[in-house]
Amino acid sequence: PLPLAETASVFGEMVMTRALLEEEKGRAARQALLCAEIEDIIATVFRQNVLTRFEKEAHDRRRDHLLTSQEIGDLWWQANARLFGESVEMIPEYHWGWSYISHFIHSRFYCYSYIFGELVVLALFEKYKEEGASFLPGLIGLRPGHSRVIAISGSLRSNPLAVTVVRAPDSLALGSPGTDTVRAADSASAPLIVKLLDLRTDTTQALGLTGYPVSFAIVFPVYAGPGPVVLGNDSLAAVVTTSAGAASVIVKRRGSPPQPDSVVVRASASRANGAAVRGSPIRFVVRFQ
Repeated sequence: PLPLAETASVFGEMVMTRALLEEEKGRAARQALLCAEIEDIIATVFRQNVLTRFEKEAHDRRRDHLLTSQEIGDLWWQANARLFGESVEMIPEYHWGWSYISHFIHSRFYCYSYIFGELVVLALFEKYKEEGASFLPGLIGLRPGHSRVIAISGSLRSNPLAVTVVRAPDSLALGSPGTDTVRAADSASAPLIVKLLDLRTDTTQALGLTGYPVSFAIVFPVYAGPGPVVLGNDSLAAVVTTSAGAASVIVKRRGSPPQPDSVVVRASASRANGAAVRGSPIRFVVRFQ
């Protein structure tokens, strides 16, 4: 969900800013870093609030009738006037300021996520400063399951936001020997097994992940077309992990000799963002007699 995505990114920015302040010794540079961070916080909490209230008011008015550009501009002007008061003189062209903010069109009420993330991070970061490294498992080691997030400000409460935390693939490991020998009388290898594991949810044991894809491919030798050995019934296979986090394939002979004396099989898994899971790829060597 967008509010949690912004919470993660803002927390990372706060950690980076603190690291820069600890490394930087120059007074002027430290002041510039602090001022930039404070200005960002002010802009996020106050200006993004203006944008969110403007957007809400526009949608509320739209229930009654189709708004003209003049009406939208008036709502924009009034919302910003409440923020600036008499300290800023808005020029007439700013009446159209709402039109360049693409969030209003492509991702409605996104601006609320900025406010949510900033306020939550300010509280979380204070906790992090108090507890240090012991705070991190509670932040990044969330247990899988379903929950709800509600933003509260005074007597105002947001609608519940449903959150589902899923286990993240943390490691790809061997589940069988990395080598196998296929005797002349046999037609297939023993199962080549890997396990996709979550090592963070429970630090006392490795948890197998169910229903995640693992890709297997013969990477040596390379054939222009179908080769004399295959994975199951194909040269490329995506296998879904079982309840124990295991995924496996076999290498089968196909056709008549000549056949290779060995093949190399690669197993790999990726996270949702496309990054390779730690330990990936794993290679098996299958020898043929």
